Amino acid sequence: MPEEIKRIFYLKVYPLHIDNKARNYWGRSTPLPLFCHVNFSVELTAEIQKCRELLTYLDLSMVSKQCSQVSCFFDITNRYHQDASIEFHVTETNIFFTGFIPPYKEPYFKTSKLPIAEVIESAKQFKKVDMTKIKQPEQAALIKQIELKNAEHELLWDETHQLSVLKEQLENVDVSTVNFDDVKFSGYQTTLLENINSKESSSDDLENEINSLCKQLLWRYFKILPGDWIYSAEGSYKGTAVQLVVESISYHDGCIHISGPNITQKGEIGKRGESLTIRVKSDEH
Repeated sequence: MPEEIKRIFYLKVYPLHIDNKARNYWGRSTPLPLFCHVNFSVELTAEIQKCRELLTYLDLSMVSKQCSQVSCFFDITNRYHQDASIEFHVTETNIFFTGFIPPYKEPYFKTSKLPIAEVIESAKQFKKVDMTKIKQPEQAALIKQIELKNAEHELLWDETHQLSVLKEQLENVDVSTVNFDDVKFSGYQTTLLENINSKESSSDDLENEINSLCKQLLWRYFKILPGDWIYSAEGSYKGTAVQLVVESISYHDGCIHISGPNITQKGEIGKRGESLTIRVKSDEH
């Protein structure tokens, strides 16, 4: 049986509360660890992977869980404190830790963030995007849901645009040349602005729902999550091969668009942005 490769990280520590004067004072008076020693064991990385999947399934921005694979070194005592209570926090692209030591009962420090690909080794193994899979019938229900949400989003966007045009026209009216009741006119403008803001908020919510459904589709049929490295021989707009780190997922014009930094031939994250387009909407004849 092969020996497990140890993945050890030493993470810098920062005070957790720096935006609140009272908490900031309390934090300065409380000893911070110099660094945190993290052993990303098989068990810990498996827990992190489960949290990544929950992010997609439940449309969450972050998943947190207690862990015991972290030791905190305090220079004031020149030793590790094993009694520190630590939680890890997983987002789509990063992981970081927060914690405290008794007698305190709430976190007061946090570590620097690590990219998911640095922690989950499998995330750096290229996942091929097979365009033929997206045409298979079992995806039809989810794709239909995406298309219906998108049609609703487009209608809402059109309504918002029309109201915005009307608002601009009213702002350009010279009230001194027309017989308007100033109070009623002002009230009408206020109501119009409230309707625009409400529709814009609903539009943003719909867009987030659509993007969440796209993430579920990519996970269900390609086992792709944000932070993963992916490859496609025909996914770029030029029809050429593309390889990138999944950073954002969106939907428009009948296609799922995946974008993120490129992966170089040396297997490193590059500085150039790349995108991958997957057409999911059936062409209408």
